[in-house]
Parts: sequence; C-alpha cells; structure tokens
Amino acid sequence: MNAKKFKKTLDEKTEDQLIEMTADVLDGLHEEVIELRDDEKYKQSLSLLDEMLSALRRDALGSDYDDWLIDTLYHKSEVLYALGRIKDSLKICEKILKVDPKNVETWYFKGWLLSDLNKHKEALMSYQKALKYEPNDKDTLINISHEFLELNRYDEALKFAKRCIRLDPKDDYAWHNFGEALHGTGQYRIALKAFEKSLKIDPKEDDAWYMKARCLAKLDGRNQDKAIDSLLVAISLNHENKSKARTEKNFLSLRRLKRFKNLLR
Repeated sequence: MNAKKFKKTLDEKTEDQLIEMTADVLDGLHEEVIELRDDEKYKQSLSLLDEMLSALRRDALGSDYDDWLIDTLYHKSEVLYALGRIKDSLKICEKILKVDPKNVETWYFKGWLLSDLNKHKEALMSYQKALKYEPNDKDTLINISHEFLELNRYDEALKFAKRCIRLDPKDDYAWHNFGEALHGTGQYRIALKAFEKSLKIDPKEDDAWYMKARCLAKLDGRNQDKAIDSLLVAISLNHENKSKARTEKNFLSLRRLKRFKNLLR
C-alpha cells in the first residue's frame, strides 16, 4: 500500500479497523527493515511512515494513540538507520523517550546508534537505562560489556560478560567479551580458554580466531605455530584480518618467522 492510499484509507476506517490495519502495516514494515537491504524500499517505507505519522489521530485512536505513535516512530528510526542516517535516527529515539521515558527497546537502540558513532560513554549510559528496566536482558548485558571494552575498562567488562554467561552459558558473544576482558588484563591463558569456548559454539567467528591467535602469540614460544594456525583461519574467514595482523603488537614474537611472513604477503 502506498502512502497516499494509506492516508485516504485511514479516513474511512472505524477505530477498531484502524488499529488492526495500523498493526498489520507496522508489522510488515518491521520485517522489511530487519530482512531487506534495499535503499529504495527503505525510502518508500520512510515515506509511508511519515504519512502515517501525519495521519494518526488521537481522537480516533484514543488511549492507544501513544502506543501507535511510538511504534511508528520506532520503525522510522530503524529505517533511517538502515539508510545510514544515524543522527536522524537518534533524534527520533529522543522523541520516543519524551513520550515514554521507560521504553526499553528505544534505550537499547539508542545505545546501538551511539556506539556506531563511537560515543561509547553515552552508549553505555543508554544501555544501562535499558538494563534498569530489564535487568536480565542478555543482549543488553553483552553490549554493556562491549562498551566497557571499548573504554578499556576491563574489570567492568568482565563483570557484565560473567553475568551474561550465567544467564546463557552457550552465548558465544558473552564468552568472546569475557575473553577480550581477560586479554586486556594480561590473563592470556585464561582468555584463550574463553575464546576456545566461544569457537565451540560458533566455529566461524573470525574475531574469536584472531583473538585466539593473539593469546597464543603472547604465551611461550611453543605456541607460535598454533598462533599462526589460528591466524590462518581468521584470515580465511575474513581477509581484513591480514591487514590487521601486519600491525598487531601481540604478533611481535612471530614477525621473524618465515611462515608468518608468507601468510601476510
């Protein structure tokens, strides 16, 4: 349904029909935002959402007005993010939080957007707001741990990764963050075990293979071949790891090895 048709149809619907129809449209848009990677489709969705925002009426929706307003705004923020308009998406999040300051989903999404902008302190605050209202949400715990890692606050990153592991011992991201925090504090042998647990859950996670290589390289010389083996897997999964490895300080002990040099050619 295009935007003009949607707006015209709104005027012809009863309150119950309007609520049902709006729900169907929003659900459909949500699936598109999550699943598609089509800028033209996103632009069409954005146009439709703007029409919906201008057409939604408090007198027609009554007590449901705020809920539909928030849902429509939230999907608009998703579409803007998909189009790379992160700052505009953030502005929409602020509008939602003025209507509903306890909206967990929006606090979480705001944290995601701020992290994308490398505003890690602000992202952390936003995730912590979300956690206040849903204290056992493992995705929020993982992202808080990640933000602490970005800020080099390893002890706090470790604490939140542990909380997530207690909730779900099979979450590879939690084990990865746990390992990164241990690596950051120089506990390479224990960190190595964490990355190995992460890789048991998802053997194709190139970051975990790369971090495993870093840990092995920091242990004694008997692990050099194992470090290169892990780095080889990391590069095979993601070629960008080759350029990262060229300047990686953890690999100083490997730089003179012929096998390492050949791998990075």
